[in-house]
Amino acid sequence: MRRKSALNSHTAGVSETTPDGDPATRTAEGVARRSAVAEEQAFLDVATARRDRLADHLQAELSSEAVDTVERARHRLLRQQYEELRRAREGLVFGRLDSLDGTVRHVGRIGLRNDGDDSEPLLVDWRAPAARPFYTATPVDPQGQARRRHIRTTESTVVGVDDEPLDGTMTADLVGEGALLAALDQRRTGRMSTAISTLQREQDDIIRAEATGPLIVQGGPGTGKTVVALHRVAYLLFAHRMMADQAVLVLGPSPRFLQYISQVLPALGETAVVSATCDTLLSEVQVGRDESRLLADIKGRALWQRALENYVTSLLPRPRELKLRWEGEFYVITAAAVAQALASAVRGRPYHRARAAFAEQLHHLLSGVVAEQREALMDEMEEGFEDILARVDRSMGHDHHSARTSTGSDIDGMFSEEEIEDLRRRIAEDAAIARFIESWWPTHDAETLLGDLLTDRTLLARFAPQLSPEEITAVSAEPAPWASSDIPLLDALADLLGEVDAPRRSSARRCLRVGHGPGRRGGARSRSGEAVGVGPVGATPLEG
Repeated sequence: MRRKSALNSHTAGVSETTPDGDPATRTAEGVARRSAVAEEQAFLDVATARRDRLADHLQAELSSEAVDTVERARHRLLRQQYEELRRAREGLVFGRLDSLDGTVRHVGRIGLRNDGDDSEPLLVDWRAPAARPFYTATPVDPQGQARRRHIRTTESTVVGVDDEPLDGTMTADLVGEGALLAALDQRRTGRMSTAISTLQREQDDIIRAEATGPLIVQGGPGTGKTVVALHRVAYLLFAHRMMADQAVLVLGPSPRFLQYISQVLPALGETAVVSATCDTLLSEVQVGRDESRLLADIKGRALWQRALENYVTSLLPRPRELKLRWEGEFYVITAAAVAQALASAVRGRPYHRARAAFAEQLHHLLSGVVAEQREALMDEMEEGFEDILARVDRSMGHDHHSARTSTGSDIDGMFSEEEIEDLRRRIAEDAAIARFIESWWPTHDAETLLGDLLTDRTLLARFAPQLSPEEITAVSAEPAPWASSDIPLLDALADLLGEVDAPRRSSARRCLRVGHGPGRRGGARSRSGEAVGVGPVGATPLEG
């Protein structure tokens, strides 16, 4: 909420006690502290009441029955908003910015608007651009701010405030550490908590980085990689709403780790997230054995992505002349036309979707060839009919050209657009044409293909030439059940293959899409949505 403030230099760096250890309430600083706490308590009461009114309104809206698709979609949106409000009860307000022009903005877990038509928000969401100076402003670069205030709360009660001067008019020995020290002093619960009130400038830069591609966050154990990664997920879902339609996959090293971080994103108001380990990445594929560290290292190398891409590419049919039968007649699609259709179909598409695109083009090509040949036949018939009429006229002594009113030449032998479209539709529905396409461009299963690749030394040498002969022998000698390191390979291969005859989707949520099929090592395959990998050590890859 924008309002004017009169900055009080005595409230900077307020604390619970004096330097001598006496209670602050008996000092001038204590008076300032009580005044600041009371001011922020009044605002928190207003914000909490507004949050409660909005939650009650949404709950009332959700009590009505959704009778159609539009209403059900609206209910999903309202339910998401309600959950966001419900989870924001704790730590609703945690910061305040006082600008150089006297404008005051409070920063919180969610954004809230005033009851009236005021265009200015009552509370600014921490992910909104207007809240960024709370994390990035410094005395050297105040970004138009005079003061930053950290507000500490317990449930609905303000328990402390800490001010940081940013305009050079106030000084304090402790700058911004009050909230940090309070966070470090919190009781440990065995679950990671949010850090939106204590994020530092460098962390905020990572969280708000441009979503133009993969983002790697590196650091040693305990440096905050995981908490930054999770807050980046929350920021991306806020700033790029289309990601929430697809959902985000958080991939962790173990179930215990996922349990540890499980409360962070829901507490930030984000629920469009699925968590998994490598073992559970594909919902119905079971890990059946352990494997050596050496084999896990071999199958964890980056070379496998290119190897699998080349492997799938090798399965594509080669362009050649196609001879197809339609209604008892044979028709030829030239090799050049097939090559052009193939190139267009495979561009940017997985294997099975490319086949569907090629089939559609083949239906058009065949319908065009059929129409062309039938039009040529009708032209020949028309010319023959003209000759017959001419001979009859001569035998009867008639002037063929002057007396006739209509002849076979008036017959239009061209197919109309509607007739060609009807022909194309019938070709697309023809079972024999479908069987031909299936035989020429067969359906493949990820598990079967991966099993074939990993057990065939020749295929491994061809598609993964970076592996040594000893490594190829070790991989190909593995027993049948899937190991943990096989699961990411299965997922990558399933992604390259795509779904068989996948329906076109618009905004339907995609997260774990499972397709069944027999495989050498059994199980099912799935396709994950946007992925963010998080781990306690090493590098953290983020799909932006």
